[in-house]
Amino acid sequence: MSEEDRVAYQVAWSDLERVLELNLEGNVTLDDFRAIEKHISARLEERDGPVTLLVAASSVRISPDAVGTIRASQSYLQGQHIRHIVVVAKDKLARLSLLLVFNLCRPTLRFFDTDDLAAHFLKARLLT
Repeated sequence: MSEEDRVAYQVAWSDLERVLELNLEGNVTLDDFRAIEKHISARLEERDGPVTLLVAASSVRISPDAVGTIRASQSYLQGQHIRHIVVVAKDKLARLSLLLVFNLCRPTLRFFDTDDLAAHFLKARLLT
């Protein structure tokens, strides 16, 4: 797959109830985040009530210069639909980038190293 054909993100409902998954991979640009905003906003309109956003970002790279603009482009972060943001990322740079993107928003933000830890948290705390 060429660099032009790559898909840096995917947005889909999880098998877990009321969990919207955002999978990020590779270099994610401001244009990607603008498209992500549209996809997530559309998906949130499909459901009533609070939702958890599960962000899987194992090997994501975000330009530090774009973080402020990216944060401002994500209007769903200030709405009432998302109650929690759960980020799964081992890489410290990816975690820091996503912390800067999501830190000044309404939803509670939690970080986990593995999918298993995040799933356990979701099942134990959010979905009971």
